[in-house]
Amino acid sequence: MKKHIFICLITVLLLLVVSGCSTTTNEKVSIYEMISFSETNMESKKIITDLKDINILETSFNGASKNPGITDRIDPNYKVDLDNETYFIWINDDSGTIVNVNDTDTTYTLTEESVKEVNEVILSHFRTIKE
Repeated sequence: MKKHIFICLITVLLLLVVSGCSTTTNEKVSIYEMISFSETNMESKKIITDLKDINILETSFNGASKNPGITDRIDPNYKVDLDNETYFIWINDDSGTIVNVNDTDTTYTLTEESVKEVNEVILSHFRTIKE
């Protein structure tokens, strides 16, 4: 009986260690200015390593609301590599929309608060927002 309990405890501890080690924390985010849907300005690449800025982007993108239907869109302002996913982002002072590049038919709207925070992050790395 003691051997069975010992084996269970070791198994639980190993599972905790393995799950703790496999948790990935995004340590960097890359942002590029876009020329068009199909053309990225590779020279504009900015790498964000500040964990506060990364958290703002992750929280904002995860909290975005899915929009119904397919919409016509202009060229995106930026491309963001975040959490092993790539997104296009359209953003100005009043609104923000994101699209996962693997599902360009589904758009998501950033909350009003997120728009402000994401703009601050982007503006801290890019001098101006592409009009």
